[in-house]
Amino acid sequence: MTDILESRIGACVSIRRRDLNLTQRALAEPCGVSFQQIQKYERGQNRVSAAMLWHLATALAVPVDYFFQDFPAPAKAAAASPKPGDRPGPGGA
Repeated sequence: MTDILESRIGACVSIRRRDLNLTQRALAEPCGVSFQQIQKYERGQNRVSAAMLWHLATALAVPVDYFFQDFPAPAKAAAASPKPGDRPGPGGA
């Protein structure tokens, strides 16, 4: 099963690659991977590391955030509230 984010990143890679009229092989070369690996990224079958995301963005001439446009932002973590009996930290009341 593929993660929705991996599928979204893969779709963005595929769309941009086609917009630039690049083959999978032409994109794979500057990224240092095989064209089969590009296929797997585009299908969302393999996770894209942070370093590979940077290589893909560079090769496709887009900022890294291009792959996350229109993707919902993660929910902010709730601030941890003190539990009864917790001692205040340094400088606390």
